[in-house]
Amino acid sequence: MTTTGLSKYRGLVQSLNPKIVLIEEAAETLEGFVSVACFKSLEHLILVGDHQQLRGHCNDQELAGKPYYLGISMFERLVRNKVDFSQLKRQRRMIPEIRRALKPIYEELEDHPSVLDRLPIPGMGGVNSYFFTHKGRETTDIQMSKVNHEEAGMVVGFFDYLVLNGMNPGEITVLTFYNGQRKLIMRKLREHRHLQGKCFNVVTVDSYQGEENEVVLLSLVRSNARGNIGFLEVENRVCVALSRARRGSYIFGDAPNLCKSSMLWWHVIQAMAKDPCRIGFYLHLTCKKHDEKTFIKEPGEFDALDGGCAKPCREEMSCGHICTLNCHPFSHDVVSCKKCCDPSQLFGSPQLQVHFAYEGRPYSGISHDTQPYRDFAAGGHVESDKNLVALAEREAAEARGKQLDEENFAALFSDPGDATLVDSSKKMTLIRTMSNGKGGSRGVWKGTYKPPRPKNAGPEASLLDL
Repeated sequence: MTTTGLSKYRGLVQSLNPKIVLIEEAAETLEGFVSVACFKSLEHLILVGDHQQLRGHCNDQELAGKPYYLGISMFERLVRNKVDFSQLKRQRRMIPEIRRALKPIYEELEDHPSVLDRLPIPGMGGVNSYFFTHKGRETTDIQMSKVNHEEAGMVVGFFDYLVLNGMNPGEITVLTFYNGQRKLIMRKLREHRHLQGKCFNVVTVDSYQGEENEVVLLSLVRSNARGNIGFLEVENRVCVALSRARRGSYIFGDAPNLCKSSMLWWHVIQAMAKDPCRIGFYLHLTCKKHDEKTFIKEPGEFDALDGGCAKPCREEMSCGHICTLNCHPFSHDVVSCKKCCDPSQLFGSPQLQVHFAYEGRPYSGISHDTQPYRDFAAGGHVESDKNLVALAEREAAEARGKQLDEENFAALFSDPGDATLVDSSKKMTLIRTMSNGKGGSRGVWKGTYKPPRPKNAGPEASLLDL
């Protein structure tokens, strides 16, 4: 049961006279909740947790610090006061390349053999961890949360690159220390042309303790002339942020600024700078087809790539045309060829369900084509409906007037007794003229019919055929 449930039903639990109580995530459990579990019958209290990760949340910030320290758990108090404890030293989550960044925090941590044969991250040429450092300055959003637009652009571009190389979006988590940056990255991911309709894991570090994923992209945000790094100074948060990845860990931040402001980050960056060096001002990408390396420094440089390198693809597609895209790792089955004469190659083909790229059609043109639909969804449907109703009324009035003119013409100028077919835009109307007994004639409407189709006529067309 939860600690809240234990507090609520303490009398019921105490009536069971429990002798052993085990509390998981004890480092996050405030001391008051632990004391609730100390029954008279208790003989053995087992606390399981990691005091180097996130602490429990104390609602009153004044009580969380000096001199009360209510934000510190009983588990952490006992460990720091040298009470005997057992510590696990072998990890089964991350590959050694990622684990070495945690050396300043977990000095005695070892790797289990099961983490030594993990698959490498596709499109990275064996670089499964990297610290991309930049000089993009932070700003503040309308809710006074820190954001970094340049860093967010790099994260989104790299996210798209990994997806194009075969990574499932559900296998990638974007972590950040600030909620404003989380919202910015989520918005950019949803608006990206290749990622429409995808689901994304974009969360803050504080809400991701106990979780893990194959690849983690960590956005540090802070970069300013004052050297203020905010939440990044808290060792517990840094520990959680660096220990969530299983196969790939990629950090985006201002490394020089971090080194000047935090000794912990200085040690982390020093560990990643050892051979093989995994830090730099350029993100190293490797094409799977040509083994060509591409170095990315700005977010806009991702737009020139389709998941591979800058070389042209030049491979033959199933329709017989040559692919004019740049090198790409995904199949040609998901590429729409705009040169095809066969409409089935453009629309309605069952295999063309996902379109990563469109030949011969720049992204700006696609955005321009969709603008009318965006205007329609933003309230233009009311005006559109009025215009459509007015247009339909005009067309109906014109069709009816034309029909009446044709009928009157036939009634005035046809010989009595003749049958005349009047062709209107909608049907064939049969008019029979009869004498009115005064030397003239009048038209009598008899009915409508549809002329038979010639046997050699082609099939009828409809809107569904277009």
